[in-house]
Amino acid sequence: MKCLVCGTETKTKYCNECSRIISELMQIVGEEQWGSIEDFSHIYPMVKRVRDGELTVHDLVQSMEVED
Repeated sequence: MKCLVCGTETKTKYCNECSRIISELMQIVGEEQWGSIEDFSHIYPMVKRVRDGELTVHDLVQSMEVED
């Protein structure tokens, strides 16, 4: 199986690094806002950029706030 975010081989839906980033993101935005997201595909490229060091989790949170 491949990580849905970065494509790294993994035994789960997300690799360890992407899972850590998503968990941190969930904690910051809160369960209510996270649960209201219907399609995560637009978030995955930004998570990958956080993983690659191009963005921070806080940059990702700010971009999600703009979309609201």
